[in-house]
Amino acid sequence: MARSNYIVVIAPASLVVAPAGLNFGLTATGATTQASLVVSNAGAATLNGTATISPGAFSAVSGTPFNLAASAWTNLVVGFTPAGEGSFSNVVVFASNGGASTNALVGRLSTRR
Repeated sequence: MARSNYIVVIAPASLVVAPAGLNFGLTATGATTQASLVVSNAGAATLNGTATISPGAFSAVSGTPFNLAASAWTNLVVGFTPAGEGSFSNVVVFASNGGASTNALVGRLSTRR
């Protein structure tokens, strides 16, 4: 049996990351704080990807690499451990078969009380 004018379209994987950034605010001396970005797949195919943060005060604690079925989500947990007083900024770079995203990270450490 032959079919004509028959096409099956499957929506590709689609990366969605929220929120656009994390602000850790003021962190106490010697403390480590954590927060999460929600990574989700808005497509119908499996989403495969990674998240990277350049070395520094911020690090990916869990959630990378990720493999997400359609409509699935996971958390990327980011840790902030400042080494000295000051303001810190960085970005999380997401690369996947469903697109890319760059999300901002900011935080401050003050030894003053």
